[in-house]
Amino acid sequence: MTGNDQTIPAPAFAGKRACVTGSSRGLGFDIATRLAEAGADVILVGRQAEQLTDAGARLFALTDRMPALCEADMGQNGELVRNLNGIGIDPNTIDIMVCAAGVSLPHRPFWEYDEADYRRCFDLNILGVQQAVAAVVHGMMGRKAGRIIAIGGTYGYRGVARSAIYSASKWALRGLVKSIAAELGPFGVTANIVSPGGVDGENLRAQFARSAEREGISFQAVYDRFAARACMNALVTGQDVAEMVCFLASDAAARITGQDMLVDAGTIV
Repeated sequence: MTGNDQTIPAPAFAGKRACVTGSSRGLGFDIATRLAEAGADVILVGRQAEQLTDAGARLFALTDRMPALCEADMGQNGELVRNLNGIGIDPNTIDIMVCAAGVSLPHRPFWEYDEADYRRCFDLNILGVQQAVAAVVHGMMGRKAGRIIAIGGTYGYRGVARSAIYSASKWALRGLVKSIAAELGPFGVTANIVSPGGVDGENLRAQFARSAEREGISFQAVYDRFAARACMNALVTGQDVAEMVCFLASDAAARITGQDMLVDAGTIV
């Protein structure tokens, strides 16, 4: 099987409504596209109206399925519920909630971070997930069915020099989602995390380019050095991560909850 093989058949999510935060670009968009390919009625959530409109058009071109568009800042308490209601969507009708919105911080010694850095990171990476789940959970509990999937990362598995606040947010996410799973298990609702390694995409490639320029070496040298951290000597793709999200959202994962699924080419072993 190659990284582009589709393991979840198209009808898998027919009649299901999936909401994906942070889906106007990047990994969130890849996940939303894969869910739409598998038959879900997708809601794209993002902060910038222009990016969101463009993402909706791209998703339609790729899948022939028109998503709903919800402009919302997941770092703002209650905004998702208000704005879903504003476009005529009852949050309680959502079957699959994917929390892909997140933010990182510039690399620096831990003592140089301030309260504003902490608030920016935790308001989106932790409060934003809690608020997204709270928005949809009562409908899931009532139906005794639902899937909650948050995007974590390998920084939640180890200490990372010069990235203390961001790393702490990913550790905290694991505690949050595992606790949510414990609360919702009796209602048949699962809650899991998918933690990618380095995702080969626009953001990481821009970071590699800056490192190459700063160090006076080639882009390929930086890319290869990063890939060598994984035992498969590779980066993962957005498609790799999206496939795991789709698996956890499917009936095949009905008895999997409270887990953190690494999709990292063997970075953490």
